[in-house]
Amino acid sequence: MLAAYALGALDAAESRLLEEHLATCTDCRAEIEEWRDTTSALALSAEVVEPSAQLRSRILESVRAIPQNSVDRKTSSVDGIGVAAQEDGNESVKGAASNVIQMPLDARRRWSAALTFGALAASVAIIALAATLFVLWKRLDNLQRQYEREHTAVDVLAKQLAEEREMREMLTKPGVRMTELNGLGPGQQASAKVALDPRTGRAMLFAYNLPPAPAGKAYQLWFISDIKHPVPGAVFNPDAQGRAVMRDQAPEAGRSASVFAVTLEPAGGVPAPTGEKYLLSPLS
Repeated sequence: MLAAYALGALDAAESRLLEEHLATCTDCRAEIEEWRDTTSALALSAEVVEPSAQLRSRILESVRAIPQNSVDRKTSSVDGIGVAAQEDGNESVKGAASNVIQMPLDARRRWSAALTFGALAASVAIIALAATLFVLWKRLDNLQRQYEREHTAVDVLAKQLAEEREMREMLTKPGVRMTELNGLGPGQQASAKVALDPRTGRAMLFAYNLPPAPAGKAYQLWFISDIKHPVPGAVFNPDAQGRAVMRDQAPEAGRSASVFAVTLEPAGGVPAPTGEKYLLSPLS
């Protein structure tokens, strides 16, 4: 109703209802000021149009067709409308018949009703559009989530296939030694396999069911050819399922290793084992 109110197109009851609301709503008061500025701008932006010669005659004909009500008023009436004659002395003041014509309100009421209906129709259309956009947004969000889940599953599967292919290539390469590691202590349920190519030093570790490493810690692989001098390997962390695939390049001193171990160490790794053993291959 704000636009119609700014245009002065509401009837008295509608205006009173809206004014009661405006007294308690700062948002609507701010918006009505914007609508008033807009209506003022419209009035200033309108081009001056010269009325046609027939306009005056049509207006006068419309006015003459309206019944005139003569109303006697005194000159002291509040609205000041009317013609009065006052005689000299203490004679009474007589009000002459008024020539004011009461214009019909039917057209104004029709305009107000049309604006109100238009505002309601626009509100319904906006609500319907908002509901449609919400439904589309929910569908799009569900499709996005489904795509992300499927994409993640595809990535995991592709990663697993790549690891299996790499493992197969490593295991079938001539001269590569495969050693199994068994779980110890907190990692009793864990297991691992280490593939080592003694000629190139290329090594791969495949671990399963390892517990998550605490904050600031990581697992470290050890190449052991001399029990008193283990050679440090790379550090790694398992995923949420306790799985880990670690690629390493064994130092020259570790390429002849026949025993392998995994301990829990500081995240950056250490030159000599200090933490608890989680995985260990059988001693040869």
